[in-house]
Amino acid sequence: MNGGRIEKRIISILMAAMLSCSMFLYGCDNGGKGTAASGLQSEGTGDQEGSTEAPRGIRSDLGYDGSSSEKNDASSTENGPAESTAENSIENDAEDVQEEAAGNDTATEVDDISSVEFVKSMGYGWNLGNALDATNCSWVGDKMDYEGAWCGVKATPELIEAVNKAGFNTIRIPVSWHDHIDSDYTIDSRWMDRVQEVVDYAYDRDMYVILDVHHDVTEDYYYPTKDKLEQSELYMVAVWSQISKRFADYDEKLIFESINEPRLVGRNNEWWYDKNVPECLEAMECINECNQIFVDSVRNSGGKNKERFLIVASYDDAYEPTVDAGFKLPSDNVNDRLLVAVHMYLPYDFAGNPNGTTVFDDNAKRANDTALNAVYDRFVAKGVGVVIDEYGAMNKGNDDQRVLYYDYFTKAAKELGMCTVAWDNNVFEVSTDSTQGFGLIDYGTKKVVKTEIIDAIVK
Repeated sequence: MNGGRIEKRIISILMAAMLSCSMFLYGCDNGGKGTAASGLQSEGTGDQEGSTEAPRGIRSDLGYDGSSSEKNDASSTENGPAESTAENSIENDAEDVQEEAAGNDTATEVDDISSVEFVKSMGYGWNLGNALDATNCSWVGDKMDYEGAWCGVKATPELIEAVNKAGFNTIRIPVSWHDHIDSDYTIDSRWMDRVQEVVDYAYDRDMYVILDVHHDVTEDYYYPTKDKLEQSELYMVAVWSQISKRFADYDEKLIFESINEPRLVGRNNEWWYDKNVPECLEAMECINECNQIFVDSVRNSGGKNKERFLIVASYDDAYEPTVDAGFKLPSDNVNDRLLVAVHMYLPYDFAGNPNGTTVFDDNAKRANDTALNAVYDRFVAKGVGVVIDEYGAMNKGNDDQRVLYYDYFTKAAKELGMCTVAWDNNVFEVSTDSTQGFGLIDYGTKKVVKTEIIDAIVK
């Protein structure tokens, strides 16, 4: 570990300790696994009339206008740039990070299960998308109703039971926090209670739960540029210290994910990492530093956070920047407890472009193979667990081809030792430029809608 990284870690530890003392003194968190606030389970819909924000069903991380044709896209040829990127990244930092932790005399030995075996134990996963991650919902009067503003309904125990019975053993709960904090970054206790309540729906069913910071990548909170780095670090320390304290008593089945798709929002390279562009290189450096802040903040929050599995993300969660040598795993004081996130909607023209091809052909298979093999070589083969915690193909009236996709992708990822977590947004219409249909299970009726697709995933 170089001097600069040591200094950063000391600063982050002090920041976390100061925030923890502040929360203790002012009682802004009740901590522990307790009873969440009552009266938050009622279903509802959000009236979006007059809103200038994302229309119902639109994932902002795929682009509101559906024009991000390069996002997460692998080359459809056998010898595209992705393969050369993977080759250049084979000599990566994964082993260096593990050796560094092993050589640290403060490292905690937890040898009961490796990160790769842990990921395998997670089984098949599902995203509660467009729910607690809804943001900027100006048409909603009470911010507690943000949860139903995009997806039209709030989560219930019955919904999570239906998800579990459908064959999913892991649930990812995307959460946006910045609409629910004050000027000191203190999270609204009502929002924290509701998040805990939804976590408990799955946790109490003995499911694995991934909890993240989702649509908080904005210039006011987290933004990967040098001029916004101090602010981003303060935000990560504040938010993750509070989340970690609240869930300190939850065991290893609760997994924290640093942040969703960190990127240069609103800039030319928002959805396309180019290591020949200086601001992309700067963004990657900032993401690495914020990932370190995340790890240190969680580890210093006490309880079972000291040994919790943590997921970190590269630029945009896309596979190419994830396998790029510029992406560095954080240092950790516990061995083999870091996982890597990656998102795959491949090839984009089939999976994420409403105006693109409707056929899952051999070129599409090669695009997915290229990405999966690159991630395997960079991480899994080196003993670092990988969670593909978003993937899917939008509905274009082509469910027969989507079944082929989900079957092929899920099997291929599993054979390479990766956990897959399907994206669901409770939208079942055929996709257009204003609606992206990734719905699998109806949040309101708690019924499986896309039976053949789910069978293809979990069979």
